[in-house]
Amino acid sequence: MLFLGQLMKKLFVPICFVAIILSIYSLRSNSDQIQTTQLPSNSNCSNLVVEGKFPILRGKTSQTLLCRSRYVTEYSTERKTPIWVYQKLERSVFSENEKRVNAFARDPDIDDIQEASLKDYEGSGFDRGHMASAANMGDDNKAMLESFYLTNMIPQNSNNNRGIWKALEYKEREVAGSFGPIYVIDGPVYAAGFKKIGTNNVAVPQQLFKILIRPDNHTMISFIIPNDKIQRYQLPRYITTLDNIQKQTGIIFFPDVSEKFTESKTMW
Repeated sequence: MLFLGQLMKKLFVPICFVAIILSIYSLRSNSDQIQTTQLPSNSNCSNLVVEGKFPILRGKTSQTLLCRSRYVTEYSTERKTPIWVYQKLERSVFSENEKRVNAFARDPDIDDIQEASLKDYEGSGFDRGHMASAANMGDDNKAMLESFYLTNMIPQNSNNNRGIWKALEYKEREVAGSFGPIYVIDGPVYAAGFKKIGTNNVAVPQQLFKILIRPDNHTMISFIIPNDKIQRYQLPRYITTLDNIQKQTGIIFFPDVSEKFTESKTMW
């Protein structure tokens, strides 16, 4: 009993210290709610994401979202590319026969010095690669024009953009037509040593990610694809996990989302 009493005295201070630290951490976690600003100020794009919960970057306490008619994005003014782009696709929204406008333009909600320019891409060898596909905008002229804002673009390998990525975009519309509505999240993946193009130093991602979510059967499928020439038939080898994308990007895609999705290893 004497030994036990002495042991408890020795452990009392360390235990109390740990308890205090945990309490402080809990209070900070509860109080550090991320502050979200949506632009344009009269827009509400929470209907475009699962349960109205936007993805967040680990460690960030604020974010500015660019709300568009049919997609929402968080944009990096440092890298001059989107961090993520989120869409909700329904069959009634798009048609493969809609005419593309090709009206690439700067985003009116971003200062010029914080955005890429058309000249940054000229002679770079990279396409202005859509994250939210223009073909997903249907007959909504405003949505189509918004999809050509440079805040929706990344420098993309031309063979990738017009090959495997285009095939995957077609597949997402096919899935939406059969099982919609579905959610689609796209974005760049950066690692150390990424290239930059143009006078605005637009970052060139080494990889791209895409996540397709089917609420109808609570499943999802994730891809990470090198920003390089990849044959379309190779698509299955680039199926990955949500956890892998989150680790590589630092993005938490479903914060506080109650619904759970089973990850698929094959396309539906």
